Amino acid sequence: MIAQEALEVWAKGREFPYLSDFDKEKYFQFLKDGYKSTDDDERGWSIEAMYRLLWDFNEKQRDEAIRILIASVLDHNVKCSERAVKGLQFALEFMNAEHAFLTLVKLRSVTEVEPEIIQVVSIEISYSLYVLFSGDRKMLAEALKTLLHLEHVNPEWLKRTVPSVSRLHSLSSTMSQGVILSQIGIIRNGYNTLRQMDDFDSSSISRIHIWPDYLKDLKGIETLKHIVIVCYLDEQTPLKDNASIRQKQKHNPEFGQFATSHPLRRNPICYKTGAFAGIEDNILLVQGIRVLDMTPVVDIRAANIHDMNGLSLCATK
Repeated sequence: MIAQEALEVWAKGREFPYLSDFDKEKYFQFLKDGYKSTDDDERGWSIEAMYRLLWDFNEKQRDEAIRILIASVLDHNVKCSERAVKGLQFALEFMNAEHAFLTLVKLRSVTEVEPEIIQVVSIEISYSLYVLFSGDRKMLAEALKTLLHLEHVNPEWLKRTVPSVSRLHSLSSTMSQGVILSQIGIIRNGYNTLRQMDDFDSSSISRIHIWPDYLKDLKGIETLKHIVIVCYLDEQTPLKDNASIRQKQKHNPEFGQFATSHPLRRNPICYKTGAFAGIEDNILLVQGIRVLDMTPVVDIRAANIHDMNGLSLCATK
C-alpha cells in the first residue's frame, strides 16, 4: 500500500537523497496519490512523509509539498490536520511570501473546536511568520489579522507565545487606520506666502496658540531655552517620488528623500527648533521658527543635543 511505501521513504532516513531523479519523482507521485486517498491512515502517512522529506525534495516538489500541507490543515480527519500543522512548522524555512500568505489565510479557519495541539501550533506558526515577514507590509497585516483571530481561539497560548498582545492590537489599528495625529495648536506669525518666507527674519517671534485641552502640558516650559515645535504642513501634498527634490541643485540628485533635508516629504511633518521668548496665557512665544502663518502644531517638546546641532551620541570611529 502507498501508506507503507510513504512510511518507508522517511523511516529509512537516508534512502531518498540517494535515489535517482526518476525514482524520487516516482516516490513523490506515490505521496501525492496517498494524499488524495480516502483512507485516513494512508493520507496521514503521506502528509507526514511530505514534511519529513522537505529537505530532500527539489524546488518544484517542495513547493507542491508545502501547498499540500497548507490544504491539509483542516482535513476532516484530526490526525491528518495535526500532521499538516506540524509539517508547516518544519516548512517555515522554505516558505516564500505566497506560501506564507496561503498559510495565514488557512489558519484563520482554525476554531475553538479544533484540538488544542492544532490551536497551539497554529499560533506558533502565525507568530513565526509575523516575525519572518515583518518587512513586508501586506504580509505583516495578514499575520496580525491571523494572530488576532487566534486570540479568540486560544487566548492563553497566544499570551505565552507573543511578548505583547496589546502591541498586536495597537499595530493592527495603526496599519488599518493610518497614523492619527492630534492638533494641539496653531502658529501665528504673519508669513502668509512662501515668497514672504524668503525674507524670513530669524529674530521674529511666532505666537503659538495652544488649544485649551493642552494648556496643562505647558507647565515648566518657561525653564527651557530652546523648544522644538513639530508642525503639520497642511498645504503640502505628500510627495510620492523624488522628482521635486531632484530639481533642487543643493541636493544630490542621486539621493533618495530620506537622505536629504528637503522640506517636501512623503508625510508633510517638520520640526523647528526656536528660542523660548515667553508665554502669555495660552500663547507660547518662540523666536526663529520658519513656517507659514496658521500652520497646525502637533507637538511641542524640549530641545536636546540632537535638535541643537545634529550631533549623534554614537561615537564615530
